[in-house]
Amino acid sequence: MLEKNEIEIPGFSVRRLIRSETVYQVWEALNVAADLKVAIKSIDLSLLSEEVEDSVLDQLFARQDYPDSVGPKLLDSLRIEGQYYQIFEYIDGVNLRDLLYQGISIAVFNDLISHVLRALGRLHDAGLFHGDLTPENIVVDDDGEVFLLDGAPDVRSLDIKAESLGNLFKGATSSYASPQFKTDCLPTVESDRFSLGILILEALTGDLPSSELSSDQRIGGGGFSRLPEQFKGYQGFLDTLFGVEGNAESKGTSGLASGLSAQMMDTEPGEVRINTAPVSEEEIRLLGASLFEMNNEVRTASPNKRVSVQSTGWIMSLVGIILIGFAWVISFRADLIPEPIDSWVLGNSNAETEAARIEAQSLREDPNQGLSTKLAAYNRLINLAPDDPKGYEDLESIKSEWIASINQALSEGRYSFAEARLEEAEAVLPQDPRLIGLSIGLQNWQRAESLFEASRERRLGFVDDEVPLLNSLIASYQNVLRLAPNHQGAVRELNLIAVRFSILAREAFDSKDLSTTLNYLERAQSADPSVLALSDVKELLFQTRELTATIQSILDEAQFYFSQGQLVSPAEENALNLYNQVLVVDPNNIVSKQKVSTIIESSISLVESRILQGDLNQAEDLLNEILGAGASLDVIRPYLIEISEIREKTALVNQRLDRARLLINKGYITQPPRNNAVAALREVERIDPDNVDVRLLLEECSILLVTVARDARKHGYKELALKYLELAIRIKPNEEDWLAMRAAWST
Repeated sequence: MLEKNEIEIPGFSVRRLIRSETVYQVWEALNVAADLKVAIKSIDLSLLSEEVEDSVLDQLFARQDYPDSVGPKLLDSLRIEGQYYQIFEYIDGVNLRDLLYQGISIAVFNDLISHVLRALGRLHDAGLFHGDLTPENIVVDDDGEVFLLDGAPDVRSLDIKAESLGNLFKGATSSYASPQFKTDCLPTVESDRFSLGILILEALTGDLPSSELSSDQRIGGGGFSRLPEQFKGYQGFLDTLFGVEGNAESKGTSGLASGLSAQMMDTEPGEVRINTAPVSEEEIRLLGASLFEMNNEVRTASPNKRVSVQSTGWIMSLVGIILIGFAWVISFRADLIPEPIDSWVLGNSNAETEAARIEAQSLREDPNQGLSTKLAAYNRLINLAPDDPKGYEDLESIKSEWIASINQALSEGRYSFAEARLEEAEAVLPQDPRLIGLSIGLQNWQRAESLFEASRERRLGFVDDEVPLLNSLIASYQNVLRLAPNHQGAVRELNLIAVRFSILAREAFDSKDLSTTLNYLERAQSADPSVLALSDVKELLFQTRELTATIQSILDEAQFYFSQGQLVSPAEENALNLYNQVLVVDPNNIVSKQKVSTIIESSISLVESRILQGDLNQAEDLLNEILGAGASLDVIRPYLIEISEIREKTALVNQRLDRARLLINKGYITQPPRNNAVAALREVERIDPDNVDVRLLLEECSILLVTVARDARKHGYKELALKYLELAIRIKPNEEDWLAMRAAWST
C-alpha cells in the first residue's frame, strides 16, 4: 500500500489514503489554491495494453460524464510518470457498510436501495456502467442524497479494443462481481445488477455468500438457501437481479425500484445489518455464574447435553421484544406500511391511474393536508403506475418541500409552525438525516424562549439602580439571539435597552460626566448598534467629540488597568471596557484599536489554554467577562460552541462507560450482539481514542474471559476453553502468556 509521501501532485496537499485496489487508489487531498477538499483517483497505466495510444488514454480518463446527482463530478485529470490521476469533488457522508454495521430498519434499507436502483438506472440509460458496486462505494451525504463512487470511465465512441481495457477493471471487488465479469473483466448492465444483488444478500443474511460456490450453486434452484425466513419475500426480487431463468424483467434498472416496496409486505420489522464477529450462545450463562453450576449442584454431563435455563429465559425475552416492536409498528406507524400490490400485479385501467394522479396532485396542493396523507396518495399512484418515474420524483419532492417549509419557518422565527411540521416529519420519516439539524434548531429556539421569558421577568422588576440589571439583560438577550438569531422579542428588548442607555447617556452628559456618558453610549451600541442612527444620539456624539481632551484621560486610565493586568475584569474597571468607550466616540482611534485587539487575542489565548486543560467553567467565565467588557459576540461564539460540544461529548462518553461497567457486572462481555461490554467500549474508543478508562475496562473484560477459559479447560471442555481464550486475545492481542497458552492448547 502506498504511503502518503509516495504520491505528490503539484498544487495538491495529499492527506490520507481512502481506498486501495489492484489498479487504482483513492486519496483525500486539498486543492491548495482553491482551498477545496477533493478526492484523487490514481490509476496504474501499466495494466493496460501497450497498443493503447496516449491520445486515447487522455480521452479515456478525461471522460466521466455521469448524469447529475449519480456520482461525484470529475473536476480535472492529469498524467504524471506512468500514473493517471482523476480529480473528483469530495462527497462528505457515510457509506452503506457503516450504516449496515450500525443497523438500519428494513424500511430505511428499502428506501436506500430504491435510490441506488434509480441512480444506477440513470447510469444505464446513458449507456454507462459502474463496474464495482460495493457497500463502500454507495455514500449518503449530509443532505440524504445517495451517490455512487469509483465507477468505470466512459468508453463510448472511443477507438479502442475491449481486450485492451480488460485489466483496467480487475480492481472490481471480486466478492461482488458476477461470474461473467470475472471472466472478461468488462462491466455490463447484468454485472451491475448482479453486484447489487450480492450487496442486498449480504445485508439480509449478515454475510457474503462463499466465493468458492459455483454460479449454479449461488444462483440456480430458486436462489440462495441461506436467506433468513423473515426475508424470504426478497427471493423473487433477488432472482431478477441475478438473472435467474424465468425471472428476467423487461423493465430497465430504474423500473426495478417499483417492485422493491412489495418486499415490505413479506418482511418483519427490524434491523438490517452486516455481522461483526460470531459470539457464543452460552456466554451469558457462563459469565453470569459458576461454569457448570445449576440448582446449587455441580454437573458433570457432556458439554453437548448441557441446557441453560438462563439462556432460555433470555431467548424468550428477545422473542417478546420482537413481538412488541412489531405491534408498535402496526399500531403507531401504519403510514409506513406500503399499499397492497394486488392492483400492481393484476394491472390497472388508465382511468384509475389518472384518478389517483389527480387526487394525489390535489392533496399535494392542499395546505391543510398532512405529510402522511400526501405521501400515502403518491404511494397509491406509484402502485398503479410503477414504471412512471414522475411518481417517485413527486414523492421525493413532497418530502423535500415539507422539510424546506420547516427550514423557512425556523429562519423566519415561526417556531410554533416549525415545531408542528417537524413533529409530523419525525413520525413519518424517522430516519431522514435532514431532520437532525432542524430538531437541533428547534431545541435551541425552545431554550432561547425559556431564557427570554426569564429575562423579561427580570426586566419588569426595574429599580432605581437599573444599570447593573440592564448590563446583565444585554448579555442574556444576546445569548437568546445566539440560540435563535431571528428572535424578534430579544431584538425588541435590546432596542429598548439601547434607547434607555441613550437617555442615561444624555443625562450623564448634561451632568458633565463624560466618562459615564461614553460608558452608556458604548452600552447602547452593544445592545443595538442601530441606535446610533437616532438623531438625538447623533447630536450627543457630536457634542461629545468636542470634549476630546477627556479622551486622553480615559486612555491613561485604560493604560493603568492594562499594566495592572485588569484586562477584562473587574466589571467597569478594566482596560477593554475603557478602550471600547473611546472607540464609541472615536472609532478610528489607533491606540484603542491596537489595545482592544491585543487584549482580545490575549484573553482568547487564555480561554484556549483553559479548554485544553479541561477547565471548562473557568473558560466560560472568562468568555462572559470578555463579552461583558464589550467584545463582539461573534468573537467568543466559536468557543462557547466548542465548550458545549466538549461537555456533550464528555457526557456521552461517561454514559457509555457506565453502561459498559453495568454489562461487565452482569457478565455480558461479548454478547448479546450490539448489547455487550466490548461493543460499548469500542464505541467509546471511536469517540475518545485516548480514554484511559476504556483501556482498563477492556483489560478487565479480557481477564474475565481468560478466567472462564481456564475454568472450562479444567473441567475438560477443551474446545469451549479455546473459544473463550480467542475472544480474550481479540481484545488484547499482544499478551504473550495468552498467546503461549493458545499455542499449547491448540496442540
